Amino acid sequence: MWWVGVFAAACLGTALAVLHLGAPYSVVVLLAGPLLLGSARFERRVYLVMAPPAAAAALVAILQRAPNRQEALVAFLGLALTVAVCAEVLFRLGQASRRAQEQLRRRAELLDALHQTTHGLLSGVGTEQLLHDVLVRACQLLASSHGNLFLLEGDVLRCHVGLGSAAWTREEGLRLRRGEGLAGRVWEQGKPLVVEDYATWPGRLPDPRVDRLGGVVGVPLFVGGTFAGAFNVARDRSEPPFSPDEVEAVARFAKLASLVLYRARLAQAIEEQRAFYEEILEHLPSDLAVLDPEFRYLYANSSAIRSPELRRWVVGKDDFQLCARTGQGRSVAEARRQYLVQALREHRTVEFEEKLRGRDGNDRYFLRRIHPVVGPQGRVSSLIAYGVDITDRKRAEMRLAHLALHDALTGLANRALFMDRLGHALERARRTGRQVAVLFVDLDCFKQVNDNLGHEAGDQLLQQVAQHVKSCLRSSDTLARLAGDEFTVLLEDLAGPEEAVAVAERVRAALQQPFQVAGQEVHARASVGIALSSPEIHRPEELLRRSDAAMYRAKALGRDRYHVFEEAQGAEEQGAGAAPGARSPAAGTSEPSRSGNG
Repeated sequence: MWWVGVFAAACLGTALAVLHLGAPYSVVVLLAGPLLLGSARFERRVYLVMAPPAAAAALVAILQRAPNRQEALVAFLGLALTVAVCAEVLFRLGQASRRAQEQLRRRAELLDALHQTTHGLLSGVGTEQLLHDVLVRACQLLASSHGNLFLLEGDVLRCHVGLGSAAWTREEGLRLRRGEGLAGRVWEQGKPLVVEDYATWPGRLPDPRVDRLGGVVGVPLFVGGTFAGAFNVARDRSEPPFSPDEVEAVARFAKLASLVLYRARLAQAIEEQRAFYEEILEHLPSDLAVLDPEFRYLYANSSAIRSPELRRWVVGKDDFQLCARTGQGRSVAEARRQYLVQALREHRTVEFEEKLRGRDGNDRYFLRRIHPVVGPQGRVSSLIAYGVDITDRKRAEMRLAHLALHDALTGLANRALFMDRLGHALERARRTGRQVAVLFVDLDCFKQVNDNLGHEAGDQLLQQVAQHVKSCLRSSDTLARLAGDEFTVLLEDLAGPEEAVAVAERVRAALQQPFQVAGQEVHARASVGIALSSPEIHRPEELLRRSDAAMYRAKALGRDRYHVFEEAQGAEEQGAGAAPGARSPAAGTSEPSRSGNG
């Protein structure tokens, strides 16, 4: 190299200067010493090349200028020894410096690899790609062209990454058993294994594609203290074997790969746990959703939202967006928001009922609860909303409520509902000055139908009578079945008795038509009693009693007619002790003021 020639020329120039210019002995020593010391900054082989010319130049100079040969020899040996020791010290210092620089370079590259791997972990890069990147960086740092990485799968090791001449191990999915090949030996020993010449190593794979491999390092991968795989780096036979520092570098990269595997195992465990709990939540028969403090959905199970696509879409959305997409009214979202805000502010569970329109167009009822999850600092981190479908229970309650206020046979209002509506109607009549009328309708031939055709035929007749009477009324009127063959009609907002009489005539006319019951034609007749409200009537029972008395008067006058109750009749009833609904024909025998048979 060029510096060898420069150094040799400098040595020769020094010798000529001493011989021809007559330089003193001290100058010779000062010039020859630095030349020998400077040679120590080169590699040892360069030093061996440069040292002889420099020593020769120094010896010539000493012999020429020393007083005698003995003094010259002593001076030369002392100078040579001093220079040799200094050169060796400087050489070793240079080696240590270069080694330290190399270690710093490798450490910097290892830190860069760690940074890149951590970035990949945070960025969601796949495990296979991360392991590949770690092995590539290890080979680049160690100037190695070959490497592979095996992972334990059951009772075998399978290659997941392959580089250079070992790429075929990945392509063919090479599998090794315990103790087989370098990776199998690493598995068996559980510690790093260094091979200087893999091609001649007794434990090598019997495959000619590995004949070019020389130095090889295999390091075990551990996850949670358990063997998980092997990390291998190799060089060509023409390249030097791995030094201890390089083996240590491979071990560090292997730890980095173990970190990647640990993250993958941890993510898998978390995913399995999440899937386990999600499966439980998905099979819950109740609706379940989790919302953040801003009332945006974080999760909803399949009971709450059946469509998988809609469940994925709803994450990050609120109830207003969900109701707009599903076609529910905005009022549903507003009601939910009201309860969510209440649970968030009061830090307590809130319960409410909700009615939604189902896909079939029918109403469905839900019992909802919103539970705030309060953190250690007293702040709500999320809200858990859950609910159950109470449609069947609600419908049963509604049926029971209906049956409590309606007749089971005809579906008409029963006595309790009729009396309640009559009481409210009387209150409204007192405020408005209008009148209320009660028509008491009793069939004249019902007992004969029951006796001749049976009770089932009697029930059919009652149902048909209810429909015929109902057709004569307004939608605001109330028709009720009190008991047996007794029906009552509540007429509101009347100007006078003429309107009530007109309704009674329509009812009688509707019942004049024959009925088909049990395959036979039946003629039904009815007696109708009419009673109208007055200022002195305050209790609904009193008005009903008057209509009942008027109905009996109609029967006493020959049946199949109507009769309007008046005060004179009421006075006689009171004296006779008549009771509402009593079936004695003797009740109310005074002459009525108005009656009619159509």
